[in-house]
Amino acid sequence: MSVNYNLDKQFRAIFSNTYIALEQLEKGKESFLTEDLRYDILSILRYIEVFFKYNKDKTILHNFEKWREKVKNGHDFYKLLISKNNKDASYSLYLKEIFKSRFYLRDFTYSNFTDSYTFWSKQKELWQALYTIETILSQEAGRLDGKEALERKDIVQLILNRYKVPFYNSFAHDDAFYPYLKKIYSKDEEFQKNKWINILFKEGEFSFTYYFVPTSIQMYCPANTSMANFLRKENLTIALEMLKAPKNNFPVLRFFSRISMLGRMDMAPLWRSEYVEIPERAGNEIITSDATKDSDLNNLNNNDLITTSTEDVRKARYKFLYMIRNEQGNFFVAEFKNQSKQGKKDKNKILVFKEDGKNIRFYNYRNPQLFRFFKERMPMGIGKGITHFASSANVAPASAVELNLKYNKANSDTINTSANSTNIANTTDVSELSGLEEYLGR
Repeated sequence: MSVNYNLDKQFRAIFSNTYIALEQLEKGKESFLTEDLRYDILSILRYIEVFFKYNKDKTILHNFEKWREKVKNGHDFYKLLISKNNKDASYSLYLKEIFKSRFYLRDFTYSNFTDSYTFWSKQKELWQALYTIETILSQEAGRLDGKEALERKDIVQLILNRYKVPFYNSFAHDDAFYPYLKKIYSKDEEFQKNKWINILFKEGEFSFTYYFVPTSIQMYCPANTSMANFLRKENLTIALEMLKAPKNNFPVLRFFSRISMLGRMDMAPLWRSEYVEIPERAGNEIITSDATKDSDLNNLNNNDLITTSTEDVRKARYKFLYMIRNEQGNFFVAEFKNQSKQGKKDKNKILVFKEDGKNIRFYNYRNPQLFRFFKERMPMGIGKGITHFASSANVAPASAVELNLKYNKANSDTINTSANSTNIANTTDVSELSGLEEYLGR
């Protein structure tokens, strides 16, 4: 069995980052093993176990030697490319071809972006909102989220929040997509008003919008597979629900998926000066039923568990992982042994529980490796948005003031949520939604 290239690349990147993190721990810069580091070490050990199982004729050491040689050759090659002493014309030609290909790819992608943008700008605001939300959910969340859709709902709320902040819902002169819009629109106001689709097409705010990322094609040529259509129906349903009833107390503006990052890189240090991470939260509470109220905690196949006594929890076989602290209190994350009544061993289950007097309440586990959310340290819309527009060489400082005044006016009635966005779903004629309702099977 040959190791998949992407899996191998991911493992090597995780291994490198974990090694660096352990060095920091050894030097005393970190005082304890973090949950992220524990998670990564466990992933490495599992990978090595699989590697030995299917590659008995090879050794880890041999492959590490090949890895080191490959990295060194790549490093030497790029050093040679930028060396002033390199007189070989073939290297210069190589660089020219790279830059030329990059230009063609960028122009091709942005030209298609322009066609898509122009089409959606002519649609009603509700359809613009649904297109933006569904595209972002399908690319950023995909199939990572569960049936409860907690992660996707949080992402939708982030989009609703960005609808109010000029930095996220409009283009500056130095934005990559701006020149292409100016070819179509004579005045900035003609496209700056399209806040919903601006949120989507603003380069860099979502990873898939970069022209060199293969999934950028989904912006103008969305997938039509059975799985894509299934997710699209789910995502549109979530979008409509959130537009009608947003989460007023969740002012997030940024997020990232650690598990999707190469080497599980952490974006939090890059944003720390302007943003603060939302504390980890438990999932939905697991409902109690009479049939399972007194169940053995080692039998976790039923999903209608469980509120039980603290004594039962102490007797159960579980491994404590870490504690969650947030405004709802202290929660314990633990891995419970799982074995069915038929004696078949199943995968252990991670649950979150909290003491409630003499009883324990259980919740589903939301893996923080999937998504982490951040809010501004300053009130929403005052920080990054103002800084960006005021410092832009092509935008007068007055523009920032004007944009902020518009922001404050839009939020004069409901400061914590996007009132304008919720009006879209509530005030739209029901007949406009008939086709969509039929498509969603509602």
